[in-house]
Amino acid sequence: MAQDTTLPADNSANNRPDRAANQVTADEQSNSKKDMALTQRVRQSVMEDKTLSVYGKNVKIVSANGAVTLSGVVRTAAEREQIGIRAAAIAGKDRVMNELKVAPAD
Repeated sequence: MAQDTTLPADNSANNRPDRAANQVTADEQSNSKKDMALTQRVRQSVMEDKTLSVYGKNVKIVSANGAVTLSGVVRTAAEREQIGIRAAAIAGKDRVMNELKVAPAD
């Protein structure tokens, strides 16, 4: 019987190791209409990019007081940069904290 060499769909193990105490989590998403709309616009922009991997499309986007924090794991440094550029185009360059990490090579 052949061994299954497919990658697991869940990347939670990649997210766990560096969770810092000051890292923004989804429960810190502001419920203000402006912040909810900001998060929605950034998410829509990310989802429109057909070049992003599933990892890239599943990053965490948290908005509070008009500032956006991106966190999670992406496949490449280029993907990390592209998502940051998309968020900055919507929120403003100085309003984006890009905490995305690049997954280790397989």
